[in-house]
Amino acid sequence: MMEATRPAAPHGPVSSRGEGKIVTLLDALTAYLQQRKYTPNICTQYRRGAQHFLRWRGLDCTEALLFGEDDISSFVTGHLTRCDCPRPRGDSRAHIRAALRHLSLVAQRDGAFIVSGVPRAVTPIEEWLAWFDEHLRSVRGLATVTRAHQVRYVREFLTATFGAATLDLHALTVPILVGFVSAKAGTGKRRAARYAATAIRGFLRFLVLRGICEPGLVAAVPTVPDWRARFLPKGLQDFEVTRLLDAFGTNTPIGRRDLAMLLCLTRLGLRAGEVAQLTLDDLDWHNGTLRLATPKERRTCLLPIPVDVGDAIVAYLGDGRPASSDRHVFLVHKTPVGRAMSASAVCRVVRRAFHRAGFAGAGHGTHVLRHTLAGNMVQAGATLKEVADVLRHRHIDTTAVYTKVDLTTLRAVVLPWSEVAS
Repeated sequence: MMEATRPAAPHGPVSSRGEGKIVTLLDALTAYLQQRKYTPNICTQYRRGAQHFLRWRGLDCTEALLFGEDDISSFVTGHLTRCDCPRPRGDSRAHIRAALRHLSLVAQRDGAFIVSGVPRAVTPIEEWLAWFDEHLRSVRGLATVTRAHQVRYVREFLTATFGAATLDLHALTVPILVGFVSAKAGTGKRRAARYAATAIRGFLRFLVLRGICEPGLVAAVPTVPDWRARFLPKGLQDFEVTRLLDAFGTNTPIGRRDLAMLLCLTRLGLRAGEVAQLTLDDLDWHNGTLRLATPKERRTCLLPIPVDVGDAIVAYLGDGRPASSDRHVFLVHKTPVGRAMSASAVCRVVRRAFHRAGFAGAGHGTHVLRHTLAGNMVQAGATLKEVADVLRHRHIDTTAVYTKVDLTTLRAVVLPWSEVAS
């Protein structure tokens, strides 16, 4: 499919109205924004930003609209950085970025407009990566983000190993595996090297199942040391947790929502994504339990709802949650009102709470609250198995790091230090 040529020079004045399919698409975008309760000023700004892009793209008002993610990326990262187009053009770059996200959704929704992406070439490497991704999804049950990371590192490995040559997975040898991981670790990005080694091991196990390579090749992938294990898990003291919870004002709907989310994190040890995905159907008020779907473990678990957590959720649901057909518990209160919170939005709420509570320095995020809960459980005498069950760890080795904060047990096993006479 031919792609329209992008103009090298700035386009002419961007009018507020026009003719043809462009204006039809802009009208559809405006209606889409109005249905989601965007303010008239934002609707105008987004419309101007979208029209700015369409005029730059060089589309004729009467032709079928053809644009893709590559065009949007070129416009945002290239044209906007040196734009001297006449006004009005949707001056705010943030507004233009948001406008193009909505424009793409509207264009894909409406069959009258064609949104063309550039498909990845179907090479032998991509075919094997597609089969590997399906294996990760259907057999290992990995989450979408985890699968994307593993496929990315395996693609990097295969491309570096074979390049433009013929893909021959039978030719993989120990020196090739060691060389790639060692080179990755040599860049100083140890975390990326560990992730790459894990992805390559998973890919080799997949090849073993296909009969492509021998099982012993998996053990040849070197292990990148994780020096983070030398540190104690970072947690908060009880008075710090109290100060953090007091940072929320419950006299506003957003304050009630944020307090309920933070209590889910501190009392139940939920991850940010688990808080964001919590739905009304997951709350069993009769039995006082919360149902938590855990895609990583491919199972569902039930957690008891502590009294303070239940009270906070009820306060938000009864007086604060926007009217919406969305079944998620925690919703966005700004335009567009009523959509579900994202995991990143939950993380931002926690970071703002730490800032308001006066915590200085980096490292204050949602996982600090999980570490706090685990540390308190260990100090109270809970076993590692009980901590692992609450935190929903797949392997007990992940929970073993909390033995470092079990001071009572450590004091019982410490050896006396004999004094040496000088």
